[in-house]
Amino acid sequence: MIGEDYPSGSAIGGYRVLENLGVVGLAARYRVQAPDGTERTAGVLDVSNPEMVKQLRALPLVGFRHPNLVEVVDVTTAGRRTVLVTEVLRGVTLRQRLSEGPIPDELALAWMRGLLDGLAAAHERGIVHRDLRPETVLVDGNRVRILDLGVASAIVALVSGGRSVTTSGTTVGRPHYWAPERARRPLSADARSDLFSLGCIVYELFAGIGPFEGLNLYDCYHATLESRYPPLAERRRGLPPHVATFVSALVRGRPEERPLSAEAARQILDGARTVPSLSSMPPAPLVVLPPRPSPRWPLVAGSLLAIAVLLGLIAAVLRR
Repeated sequence: MIGEDYPSGSAIGGYRVLENLGVVGLAARYRVQAPDGTERTAGVLDVSNPEMVKQLRALPLVGFRHPNLVEVVDVTTAGRRTVLVTEVLRGVTLRQRLSEGPIPDELALAWMRGLLDGLAAAHERGIVHRDLRPETVLVDGNRVRILDLGVASAIVALVSGGRSVTTSGTTVGRPHYWAPERARRPLSADARSDLFSLGCIVYELFAGIGPFEGLNLYDCYHATLESRYPPLAERRRGLPPHVATFVSALVRGRPEERPLSAEAARQILDGARTVPSLSSMPPAPLVVLPPRPSPRWPLVAGSLLAIAVLLGLIAAVLRR
């Protein structure tokens, strides 16, 4: 459980708790009542840092309305913890829905469009999600909404600035949905990084499994960097061609290979813009990666030590 529990009747930053909804997305959620009697949802974030509130309030989140984004109505605190107060959450997470079985094509297409529209609206306001995945997406019938917009960006800003961010053990993000630059240099993650994550989600909507699912962290990083994954058309027969084209345009290791914006991605989806082939791209800069750890390193070290001892003996003999 994230943080501490708030029983019914207690207060969270001036809001009266009505019901504990459990962990949804990046926060422990509670159905609460505002002082004016309005019902809201309070999300207690698993972050203990007084600057977190400042980071979130600096983003144009509060009052930002869009059909495909969960509206934030307040940013407050409960003790040392940051609280995002949102509109009432309805539906289930996309992760929950995916666990129930295949998604009909028409519904998957509608959700794909909705996610793209939501990202486009957020990016136009200069907000990058940085943690888009099925756990941070809500679905309710034909409607899909992006949850916890700005939270990961605020945490990344604090950590990158050398600030201490204390949590109770949960982790923000899943590398299987991260663009490679999100893993290596989190602050460099921009709109194109969100589009990479969107491509992974769309892949999963149609294939039932993510493109990098099941890989350990080391292999996952290499696979995302090299755009190495089973083509969607191989995992999903009868797939609409424009969906496969859309996914292949987004799930690319180098950000410069992806659409520059959600609007450009929409043009690819609509067939108004072609997808550049990987062969037409300039050579990628050399990326030096750490070698894969090997369980044979003691043997190598022992061999080197033996060679050093042998050379020492030979030198001693020559000096006589």
